[in-house]
Amino acid sequence: MAAASGLASAARALRRWADAAIAAGLYAVAAAVGLASVAAVNAQGLLSGEEVSVSLLDVVAVPGRFQPTVYATNFAGHVQFWLFSHLDPSFDLFYGRTWKALAMALVAPLVHATLRRRLGCGRGPAALGALAAVLLPGVGAVAWLATENGLEVVWGLAALLLATSQRRVWVLAPVAAGVAVSSYGAGLAWAGAVGALVAVRLVRSPSRVRHLRAVLAASAAGLAVVLVPLVWWEGGGRIVLGGGSVGSADPVAALRSLGGELFVRGESYYYFTDAPALGSPWLAGVLAVAVVAGTALRPRLWPWTLALVLTVVLYALSGGVLGVRRAVAIPVLVALALAVVVDVLARRRAPLARLLLVTAAGVAVLGPLGGQYLDIRDGWRTGRYALPRDFDFPIAEGATMAEEVTALTGRLNSGAATYREIAAEREGERSLAMAWLLAVRRGGDLTGLATPEQIGDLVAESPRCTADCRPVPGRP
Repeated sequence: MAAASGLASAARALRRWADAAIAAGLYAVAAAVGLASVAAVNAQGLLSGEEVSVSLLDVVAVPGRFQPTVYATNFAGHVQFWLFSHLDPSFDLFYGRTWKALAMALVAPLVHATLRRRLGCGRGPAALGALAAVLLPGVGAVAWLATENGLEVVWGLAALLLATSQRRVWVLAPVAAGVAVSSYGAGLAWAGAVGALVAVRLVRSPSRVRHLRAVLAASAAGLAVVLVPLVWWEGGGRIVLGGGSVGSADPVAALRSLGGELFVRGESYYYFTDAPALGSPWLAGVLAVAVVAGTALRPRLWPWTLALVLTVVLYALSGGVLGVRRAVAIPVLVALALAVVVDVLARRRAPLARLLLVTAAGVAVLGPLGGQYLDIRDGWRTGRYALPRDFDFPIAEGATMAEEVTALTGRLNSGAATYREIAAEREGERSLAMAWLLAVRRGGDLTGLATPEQIGDLVAESPRCTADCRPVPGRP
């Protein structure tokens, strides 16, 4: 009896180690894909305006305690890029893309863990779902983008993994959900799914009174994560809804646009490819069917399906400039549903038939997605999908953006120009933030450079500052 029990324990440990090794391999593949995208896009030598704002200006604003614009409402996202900037040993203008790609690569092992440990899938279908999740264009096109979009998916997946745990750590899920919301507004959908699941667990738990106290404390902590920027930003600020509002929403037009981007063609703001977010019309159709079939065949999929539904609802009720970058959860969650369906179809077959079915599904899905990824990456490298020059930062003919920042910094260091003169000839906040952050992270000369406080002053004085852009008390 003892020997049998020991063998069973050893077998379980071996399975856990095997799963961990596969998850590590999936992360390595996803990271390699993301970093290859970064290298391809960096060949254009340009940072887009929002990338400068998020990975540089917002990072300067965190210690400076000023909210740069009414759109800078994803405080946990700002803090994550601030941490990335400290971790990078060879900091440069494009560091944010590298670290965003490494962070988004976590989607692969998180999807794998969800499929294996929560949805009972075999290793083959779980690996298929994880790889599809990172190769679908709706994920790959934002995985390298040095903005907050997509970070909420990493935290949302982690939150649902916590919420479905059989250990008592499940009560901490609201904290991770709060980070998802603060990372990017689309995290509200993940928080809604986590809230529904936690409520169901409380109702079903025989020890719900004891658990209720812990859940309430974790929920308060998650809410504090969302609300903390109102205290951190001097003079107040805005949270979560900087990119749009319910008042300006057109649900019918929004859903029509989203359907087109998912199934037909990607052509929205800051989505630098024309590929549909779900790969192709035929694959999008298969994935849509998989969501319905997967939830029906394996009902425990419902929390992830709910997150998908809430993402669509949130998208429909959002205003501002819409785009698939607000719905990165959809390709991730449909890939997860596809893996569930493949597992259900393969589960009761003989080992050889099961292997052939999973392999065929992998070739049918991952083959076209891999070829499409290579084509998209080539488009970024060659400039076929050109990044926009969408803020006032003139670059001398024949120079790169990095060289222009170096020249600007040299003018400030030498006293040839003051930071206010620089601000008068170009967009001062973003330009000066690039110069200061590069110098301070590299241990360079800060002489003449605008400090975070002075950049905050420029923000308050800027003609782009609206009534919601609140100047810091005591400053002009």
